[in-house]
Amino acid sequence: MDEAFRLCEIDRLGVLDTPAEPVFDAIVAAAQAATGMP
Repeated sequence: MDEAFRLCEIDRLGVLDTPAEPVFDAIVAAAQAATGMP
């Protein structure tokens, strides 16, 4: 996949610069605790 296409798709999906989502933050925190990874 070329970089320009990848960036266009990310923009099209609207996944950057969105408000925080507490459910996903909790999943990430649990994964961090379980694996010891940042």
